[in-house]
Amino acid sequence: MATKEEWWEYYNELQDKLEKIQKSDLPEEIKQELTDIYLDKMSIVKKYFLE
Repeated sequence: MATKEEWWEYYNELQDKLEKIQKSDLPEEIKQELTDIYLDKMSIVKKYFLE
């Protein structure tokens, strides 16, 4: 099992990837799909591993 610090690192990595996606030149439909995926992952990490 990962430590709380490792979960924070992963959460921050997800945030960075999300920012890159939102600033990218990808089509809006793909951006939205990827944004939803990363927001779901971040929500799960925060709910189950950081609280």
